[in-house]
Amino acid sequence: GYTEDELIGRNLVDINFSEDRTRTMDVRARLQRGEINSIVWDKRYVHKDGSLVWVRLTTSIVQDAAGQALHRLLVAEDITARKRAEATIAENRARISLALTGSSVVIWENDLATNKLYLSAEASVMMGGPSVETYFDAEQLFELVHPHDVPHLRTALARYIRGESREYRLQHRLCTRSGAWLWVETSGSVTERDAKGRVLRMTGISVNIT
Repeated sequence: GYTEDELIGRNLVDINFSEDRTRTMDVRARLQRGEINSIVWDKRYVHKDGSLVWVRLTTSIVQDAAGQALHRLLVAEDITARKRAEATIAENRARISLALTGSSVVIWENDLATNKLYLSAEASVMMGGPSVETYFDAEQLFELVHPHDVPHLRTALARYIRGESREYRLQHRLCTRSGAWLWVETSGSVTERDAKGRVLRMTGISVNIT
């Protein structure tokens, strides 16, 4: 919200959100000491109107031929909209999880941008473990799927993401901690796309139908 003239010569720490200032100074010090050459991190700035702006900041040190630091290079990407969307999704997920507590319905969320998969606590219970939420690489899920079902699962997901199928719904088997196989029905839909319409996030449920 500031003009270029208002920012020239100004210490950007002054418009950092108060809770992020300590880390900002720490990152600067580490860069100056040469402990790191670059870093990518999310932080908040205070807009001129007082609202918070989330930024993904890439900071790196530009060096001369002798390896001496010349200056810092910063690239900032406004990710406020995405942070708000993530907060809304998290709130909705928490409400649904509460409503389904004690049931055999698993809530899952696949972040295709980072390839991270979230599973509600019901998934761990279904597989014979404690009631805890889990996060892991989406590819790890296929290690739990019956080998005969993996190609079908991959194909169904790929076709849905490409828009070749109208719904994502299929039945497959999962291996529990005891080694037994459970039949589950998994369904989901797109909950976030980028400006070009590409799928960024999917959310859905898996139900034990054994």
